[in-house]
Amino acid sequence: MQLVEFTVKDYRSIGSAERLPISQYTVLIGPNNEGKSNLLNAISAAMSLIEANARRYPIDSVINRHRFRDIYDWDRDFPISKQLTKPKGRSTFRLAFQLTPSEIDDFKQSIGSSLNGTLPIEIKIGRDHEPDIKVIKRGRGGPALTKKSSEIAEFIGKRIEFNYIPAIRASDATEEVVSRMVSRRLRSLESNSQYRQARQKLRELQEPLLEQLSAELLVTLSQFLPDVSGVQITAHTHKTRLGVHRTPCDIVIDDGTPTLLERKGDGIKSLAAISLLYRSAADESATVVALEEPESHLHPKAIHRLREVLAELSQKSQVVITTHNPLFVDRLHLGSNILVSDSLAEPAKELSQIRDLLGVRASDNLRHARLILVVEGETDRDLLQAVFSDRSAALRQFLNDGQFAIDHLGGGSNLSYKLSELQNSLCTTHVLMDADETGRSAIDKAIDAKLTTDADCNLTKCKGMKDAELEDPVDWSVYAAALSGDFGVTLNKKNMRPNKRKWSVKMRDLFDEQGKHWNNSVLARLKRAVVNGAVSSIDSAIVDSRAPFVNILIASLETKLESID
Repeated sequence: MQLVEFTVKDYRSIGSAERLPISQYTVLIGPNNEGKSNLLNAISAAMSLIEANARRYPIDSVINRHRFRDIYDWDRDFPISKQLTKPKGRSTFRLAFQLTPSEIDDFKQSIGSSLNGTLPIEIKIGRDHEPDIKVIKRGRGGPALTKKSSEIAEFIGKRIEFNYIPAIRASDATEEVVSRMVSRRLRSLESNSQYRQARQKLRELQEPLLEQLSAELLVTLSQFLPDVSGVQITAHTHKTRLGVHRTPCDIVIDDGTPTLLERKGDGIKSLAAISLLYRSAADESATVVALEEPESHLHPKAIHRLREVLAELSQKSQVVITTHNPLFVDRLHLGSNILVSDSLAEPAKELSQIRDLLGVRASDNLRHARLILVVEGETDRDLLQAVFSDRSAALRQFLNDGQFAIDHLGGGSNLSYKLSELQNSLCTTHVLMDADETGRSAIDKAIDAKLTTDADCNLTKCKGMKDAELEDPVDWSVYAAALSGDFGVTLNKKNMRPNKRKWSVKMRDLFDEQGKHWNNSVLARLKRAVVNGAVSSIDSAIVDSRAPFVNILIASLETKLESID
């Protein structure tokens, strides 16, 4: 079961947000105080009301009135601007759940009604705090289903779990005072032998599970924070427990100094919560994880790792986040980014909308690009642009309409800086570097910095050569005349036969053999002559047998661009 659509009306600052798609990874984007957090809270409130209804909490109970008020409080949650004119106004939530074929069968068997695959739920709640939950179904079956709202809520609750991690805030001091008072009153049990025996048995049952959980948490948390060498989760022994099955625990993080998690900074607390969700997601049949500004209080390197973890988590669970950070934007599926502004919300249609809301400025030639191929130099860019346009109708179209662009570094050592800059401009990137020491080292550093992945990088690897450059597979005959006329250097089959030297080394040696001046300026002009010659004869300029990487790169770029919504 998946949550696939959400609508909310008259909740806090949100006047209306209708039929918002909820995907595996959904990002809520917008300026401060425009409603991102309120929209995430609305999803949390709706899911919590379904859970409360599934447990059939009676509203006439004092405890349960407080429970419902924690979820929804009319004075807090109904728009203040409407409270005087609509004293009986209610907030409305609509959720659509997609069921699997087996869940459709289970629904018919347990509830006695057929569905077409989607279960739409409407929740209305007002000042009395009693939610009105019904199934939105046309025809005669709708009213009958509404009478079974508790059964339907229970059906949903058994198949989907909702976890909400808000922005970290200080603990409630009042709650802590009450807890201490209760603990003092119950301390008299410490002298009871039956109580002590029960506690010992409880510890024996808990210990293996807590040890396993400690090890799992360490694995994930250490990926964010390399200094963390140990995690220990233990049941409280100094506080009297009020429940057997939901025993509170201490979490000790050892990052040089073992310290209780509650005394760590907000960033580590948030990461610990996310790590626990990540480790437990595989155990749940369906989970929705809502995170408010997960990047808050984190070091930049931890933010990059967190982005990877959330991407991995979204393969197992649905993830919904609010963020101000461009790194967390879904660049491939624009509709998964919900733009929240002026009390309204809608899916993004253009990348420029996201950039405008986040205040991101991209250079003019990259403003509309969804995918950027990063290469080393200007001549690499110009040559590849000609090759792509000649060999791929799809890439030619993407280049022409600006959705695909090629950007250059001006030197292989600048790769990490360029990728960081492009990520902040909300660009998805692919990398092509020369297959030499500089290119390989630059890719290694960028991967270590979480700026790219192995899947997003290619090298100009040529057959039989340890090191190679983009010029290596270019047929020498297309630029031989230019070298003779502009540099006085003669090229022939003997000079240019394939060998293990990369093109620039081969050219340097050739210039030296013929007594010609050689420096970086000569190399730059020579590269331009090669590109000019290749572009004028582009259909035959590349010798495919030398460099299969060209067609492999084209196929990779086509696949990426076709997958972009």
